[in-house]
Amino acid sequence: MKGHNNTESVIQAIITGSPERLPASYRNGNEKPLTQREKQLLDATNAALAEVMNLSQLAPAPVPISEFCARPENINLKSLCK
Repeated sequence: MKGHNNTESVIQAIITGSPERLPASYRNGNEKPLTQREKQLLDATNAALAEVMNLSQLAPAPVPISEFCARPENINLKSLCK
């Protein structure tokens, strides 16, 4: 999704696989104020997208083996974590 960084493009890409195929009338009515329910849904969507982005980020650098082995999910990797 290079070059696409707004919420609409991300959601469109998730749904269709392509951020460029927004319907021609998509932006019509964008000037109308959101209802309270729509604001809640928009906030929930933005929070979910932010969480997905946080969960999908790779660590900037490898962690030390001692830290890796100290994690509960890795404790049983006996060949690596001695």
